[in-house]
Amino acid sequence: MTTDAATDFIELMGLVMQEQGKPRIAGQVFGYLLLEGAPRTLGQISGALGVSKGSVSTNTRLLAAQGMLERVSPVGGRHDLYELAAHPNAPVLRTLAGRFRRNAARIEALSARFAPGQGAARGRVLELAAFYRSSAHYIDNARAVPGREDGLPAAPDPDHP
Repeated sequence: MTTDAATDFIELMGLVMQEQGKPRIAGQVFGYLLLEGAPRTLGQISGALGVSKGSVSTNTRLLAAQGMLERVSPVGGRHDLYELAAHPNAPVLRTLAGRFRRNAARIEALSARFAPGQGAARGRVLELAAFYRSSAHYIDNARAVPGREDGLPAAPDPDHP
């Protein structure tokens, strides 16, 4: 894929993942494989993105370990291929819900240290903890939508906007 929109999308995915604390190239690999819609070798990914094969290898392993990509080894093939996992968004939601639960627990634990005269401040702190806990619960429930492991609604039909 060599369209400007495709190139911009791949770059955008790099920036999105970078904002999440992941390497920019990991996002570019993800974006490229999403657009391609089929398994690709490290060499194909490297060539399409213009980055080293070593960097692609490191980032595909990272994404596979996080459940976003799967490694495919065709029978008789000499090269491993990588493709998007069946539900590449599910790990993102699991990670976010887990982070929110940890934030809630840490904030709740800290709230116990407020002095008796700091009840109003402690209450506001506990409200923040409740926000994180309820947000984690919301994400967990969204992931429980029947037929969608990632918890997201079906994408709109691009041919019928």
